[in-house]
Amino acid sequence: ITASTTLSGHEREYSWDVRGPLIPQGAYYIYAAASDSISVTVGVSTNRLNVLHSPRFMFYEPARNTQREIDSGSQPIYTIQWQKGPGDDDLDDDATIDLYFTTVDPLTKNYAGRDPTDLLAAGDGDAQLIIDGLSEDGTKADDFYTWDLRTPPNAVPNNGERVWLYAVLGDGNGNRRVS
Repeated sequence: ITASTTLSGHEREYSWDVRGPLIPQGAYYIYAAASDSISVTVGVSTNRLNVLHSPRFMFYEPARNTQREIDSGSQPIYTIQWQKGPGDDDLDDDATIDLYFTTVDPLTKNYAGRDPTDLLAAGDGDAQLIIDGLSEDGTKADDFYTWDLRTPPNAVPNNGERVWLYAVLGDGNGNRRVS
């Protein structure tokens, strides 16, 4: 592990960035070799270190904790963006992005940062699919979705209904997150 060969007995912890060089996703044991110039001792961790490269996503528009009123008669198109700031990222895969809306207020139940099972469970999250299969690996020009409320591929909110947007990311390796 880079820069770990100069640790001394005074240091109690070590931070390790698994992104550079990229450590492949998997379960690892950590070994430590200590020497006082006379003898060498080797130890192994009792638990495995699970390295997961979960995808991440952050909405740019609509921004977190903001409200937008949309009149589908005069504004039939709404753009959802994530290209500015942290945007989207997956270190080792091309994650897919699926966009949903729900009528469940995040103050009642916030699905962000969790496994999407609760959000997508019938009757629990009442999540309605907006679009699925968007690519996280796209360029910044691809980091948005134009939601045409006149001819949507899937559900749209009822007139006057208040909804919250969520993105569900999956990388094909079992890592799924909700933003």
